[in-house]
Amino acid sequence: MGYTIASGQGQLYSWIIPRYPAVPMFEEGFIVALVNLKEGVRVLSNLCGIEPEEITSGMEVDVFFADTQEQGKVPQFRPRRTESHPSSKPC
Repeated sequence: MGYTIASGQGQLYSWIIPRYPAVPMFEEGFIVALVNLKEGVRVLSNLCGIEPEEITSGMEVDVFFADTQEQGKVPQFRPRRTESHPSSKPC
């Protein structure tokens, strides 16, 4: 058994915007996403840099690592930069 270094590239499988109960560590309106990585693994994370009405199933996304309050890093995803998504809004 071994491991594979993931590319960080994937496609959005599904998403939800939780409304209740409030999550203390997150601002209201955050997006929880299921992402199918290119390597065949599905991960649960957050989707940033996009307005909810712009999200589409199957859209291509890339990982980035956001800082945590404990000086750690957490993987999150944002739309792959293309002509229709040239830059990402903050998470």
